[in-house]
Amino acid sequence: MKKHPAVCLLWLILLTVSAFAQEFRATLKGRVTDTQGAAVANATVIVRYVQTNEAASVTTNSEGAYSVSFLKPGIYSITIEASGFKKFVRDRQELQVSQTATIDATLEVGAASETVTITADASPGAAWRASEAAGASRRFATCSFRNEYEPPDCRSRTIRQPPAHRP
Repeated sequence: MKKHPAVCLLWLILLTVSAFAQEFRATLKGRVTDTQGAAVANATVIVRYVQTNEAASVTTNSEGAYSVSFLKPGIYSITIEASGFKKFVRDRQELQVSQTATIDATLEVGAASETVTITADASPGAAWRASEAAGASRRFATCSFRNEYEPPDCRSRTIRQPPAHRP
């Protein structure tokens, strides 16, 4: 049987195109529980792309699980809210190309106006330890997003660490 060069070339082009068509977007998934470890169903999970303020929202299922797919690689803010619980916020969560990140959240009982904020950091505490001896202070901001059209309501606070005692 004689092979046709045009057919071979077509197959080569199709294989090359399919290699470049790999998914680059990230996925964020996790489970929302209370402090006793019970699943929190119907919690609202909002994933906000910091660069453009674009947001995606999903609701946890009966097992407290959620999944948000097709996210651009970059820095995200994750907010989780449920009736009867404090709001959970995780700032500066970086998602890489084709990454599936798992962010589990434990919600504390309290008013929805109360917020527990976690800031993702490449090496948590490293900068704090390095500046501890000098009596450093850190500034934190907690922002509430009303909707995509209004600017966020941000409140900041400063935590002062006294100089480390050296014998």
